[in-house]
Amino acid sequence: MNERRPGTVETLLRGLYLLLPFGWDARLRIKRALFRALGPLLAGSDAHRRWREDEARRAAEAALAQSEAAIAGLTSRPLQRRARRPGAPAGADDAPAPSGYGRRHGLSIVLVVHDAHPHGAQYLALNLLAELVQGLGLSVRVVLLGPGPLEAAFRELAPVDRLDAGDAEAVQRLAASLHAAGHRAALANSLVSGRIVRALAEAGLRVVTLAHEMPGLVLAQGLEQALQDVVAHSARVVVPAPEVAEGLRRFADPAAVDARCVMRPQGLYVVSPNYGGRGRGMAARRLRERLSLAADTRIVLAVGYADARKGVDLFAEVIERLAARDPRVHGVWVGHQDAAQRAAAMARLERAGLAGHLHFAGLDFDTDDFYAGADAYALTSREDPFPSVLLEALSVGTPAVAFAGTGGGAGLLARIGSATVPGFDTAAFADAIAALLQDPALHAHQAARGIAVVEQEFCFRRYAMDLLDLAGVAIPRVSVVVPNYNYAGYLRARLASIAGQDLPVYEIIVLDDASTDGSAESLRDLRAGITPVPRLHLASVNGRSVFRQWANGVAMAHGDYVWIAEADDLSTPAFLETLVTPMQQDASIVMAYCQSRPIDSEGRVLAPDYADWTRDLSPTRWTARYVATGGEEARAGLGLRNTIPNVSAVVFRREVLAKVLGEHLGEIVALTTAGDWVTYLQVLQHGRILFDPTPCNLHRRHRDSVVAGQDAQAHAREVEAARALARRLHGLDAPATNQELIKGF
Repeated sequence: MNERRPGTVETLLRGLYLLLPFGWDARLRIKRALFRALGPLLAGSDAHRRWREDEARRAAEAALAQSEAAIAGLTSRPLQRRARRPGAPAGADDAPAPSGYGRRHGLSIVLVVHDAHPHGAQYLALNLLAELVQGLGLSVRVVLLGPGPLEAAFRELAPVDRLDAGDAEAVQRLAASLHAAGHRAALANSLVSGRIVRALAEAGLRVVTLAHEMPGLVLAQGLEQALQDVVAHSARVVVPAPEVAEGLRRFADPAAVDARCVMRPQGLYVVSPNYGGRGRGMAARRLRERLSLAADTRIVLAVGYADARKGVDLFAEVIERLAARDPRVHGVWVGHQDAAQRAAAMARLERAGLAGHLHFAGLDFDTDDFYAGADAYALTSREDPFPSVLLEALSVGTPAVAFAGTGGGAGLLARIGSATVPGFDTAAFADAIAALLQDPALHAHQAARGIAVVEQEFCFRRYAMDLLDLAGVAIPRVSVVVPNYNYAGYLRARLASIAGQDLPVYEIIVLDDASTDGSAESLRDLRAGITPVPRLHLASVNGRSVFRQWANGVAMAHGDYVWIAEADDLSTPAFLETLVTPMQQDASIVMAYCQSRPIDSEGRVLAPDYADWTRDLSPTRWTARYVATGGEEARAGLGLRNTIPNVSAVVFRREVLAKVLGEHLGEIVALTTAGDWVTYLQVLQHGRILFDPTPCNLHRRHRDSVVAGQDAQAHAREVEAARALARRLHGLDAPATNQELIKGF
């Protein structure tokens, strides 16, 4: 066999290298520095090619060793990386204490997890557990059906039972003991956990199963029977995408699947400081420095376990095609690797003379710069139900490409107009990535679409509370609508008072009405540190009516209750629980409000309450809690005067408020300052009102408020319009004197 003879350049460099009067480690460092410095001159030489191949192989081997060490040393770090505390700014060490709401109300649930290995479904289960325990305050019992390095993190959050699903007697004993301990509901994470669903259901627990597996994995792991048990014995089967439900129909009665299945995408449980696209430039610089790449390098990212199912071979082929066209393109894979798959991928690039263009970074929990610093995300999976890594990429403004028909991630990209290409056509995939890299306008458009869809549809708090609702564990779902116009200085405190409620909120929707004081920038900076992450609606043109903001926010809301929390006001932590708990217990109550305490622009208390506002109507009515019909409330004072000084003190049933705003918005908007009063009167056509005398609402009074700036005649006209409505709805008498028109609100 003929051996390759070294070229002149290689012979010279090798000779100099051997003459260096240093140890081998020092020589290696000098060699690396020399090749990096002389790269442009040596490019194309055998010596430089061999060096690049050696460096790429060494880096990949180091990444694999790093991954193995990280897995061996896993404790709770992934949890800390992947969960934000409610109300805590990103990176804050002084996060608020976990919620106690669930335990105060005796709420509990069982969480079944198939094992504790560091993969997608298990990370979802771990972060779901964190949300249930810390965010919502439930008492949770975890059942692990297999071992894994994440077990310590599960145990840190809740009691854990290890169970062999193949031991039928042990399964039945545990199911009976869970029921005896008072548990009546269970969440089973994955079809693998379905091996004990039947026993749990027969023991009297309502089981909701989260199905993540697609047909290939069902067959590979022999889950056909577990799948059929899940469909037969689960109260609901939650799938993240239609593609997963379609896969279930291949193994179980389609009619039964359709009757049980509900779709709930799992939500984003990693909130990056770069959420919304903030700081991408700095992240890009840090990532290239971290990887020792040139500043103009174009990085294509993939994250996950590098194996055939995730398509690491396809990723390598795509990177080969891209780098052959543009030497600035480099592929980066973050995650543990199948050693054989990694070696094959590296060999492919070596054969093409592009070994330095594929980087295996290993398992790394510090992924913020990877996602935000990459130029594009490559979802090369052959089969993937709904990868959280895709949501992480989209949430920071990194556009993605996927193979069509491979799962929920590809379906999401197709729905929002991002690139999906025919199955496993790597040439088409490379073309789609190249288009993103070469067209800044296309990149910006896809980035904006990705951010918007994550913000609108993938709230993790909403996902967790929806699962509890399906399981029959009742936590009221309150949507908070925050109208804002030029209150930038108050936003941080306002959002903190919302996120810090004793009753955890379901979602936060902030509507900025084209503020001119930097409110939009403040909101973008604040939102990544708030749980749940606020959804922003930033108008480019002022709508000239706060009541239109109300209507827009309520239309966007998904909860059962709505709190219109004006951006300049504040609330005590007990506000929601004080009002929503009795509403939950009495379906006839359509709105509830509490006493308010006025504060000035600096937050100084102006009075203990608004008792003086209603004292002439009744010295006792507003001193104790009461429930009244709309007619009773109108006759007691609401028909004469707006006895509710501030909408921030009110919680509504969403369906009723949406109906009123939909049917009467024109009438409401026509009244500059009495629109809230008219809204209350219309809402009370549909049910009763509750009042609580505790001053849980802090109403900020401004000298330049709309009411203060309205002339007396306009004020009187609006008061009379509201009173006329009250007379029409409730048959009240007209006011005795015109003087009464002055004191309407």
